[in-house]
Amino acid sequence: MKHLVKKLALIATLAWLPNLAFGALITTDFDQASYDENDTVLVDIVINNANTEMSWLDFDINFDDTLFMIEQFNFSQSVFNNSYYADAYDFWGAAPLTVSVEFIEGWYHNLGGSFVLGQASFYSLADSQAYASLGYLAVTDALGNTIPSQGVQTVPEPMTISLILIGLLIILGRKKLANTV
Repeated sequence: MKHLVKKLALIATLAWLPNLAFGALITTDFDQASYDENDTVLVDIVINNANTEMSWLDFDINFDDTLFMIEQFNFSQSVFNNSYYADAYDFWGAAPLTVSVEFIEGWYHNLGGSFVLGQASFYSLADSQAYASLGYLAVTDALGNTIPSQGVQTVPEPMTISLILIGLLIILGRKKLANTV
């Protein structure tokens, strides 16, 4: 019985593991886990479970500018259609990438609480792993009052989660074989 409880707890944890990346307001979803020199790096910036009172969103995405150079940021068409102002800028390809959006009233009805804000395109200066972090973050309502937020997280490559699960299944299978012999 004790072993069954442990296995069920492990299975429940593994089933919950893919949801860990979605606890933050802003997630970065890279198109690959690693890049070679001269590769194009595409990163979706995703807003998750946004507060319906959010009017202004301003944040920095930090990256290693010795490994990546920002090429451009394209807001999704739905964000353009639901904002008064949307801009993303950097200083000659260097970190950070600053993103600012002022949403129109009622944006939540059109976009929902979770949506793709846009896509950043980087140029890989050297072989590297996908990584970005949040620097500055400000979320305010229409009156300028600060809305607490949860920050940014990098979404792990689906292959990474799969490899972890396969490894754990192999370990569990070997233990079960050892117990039956």
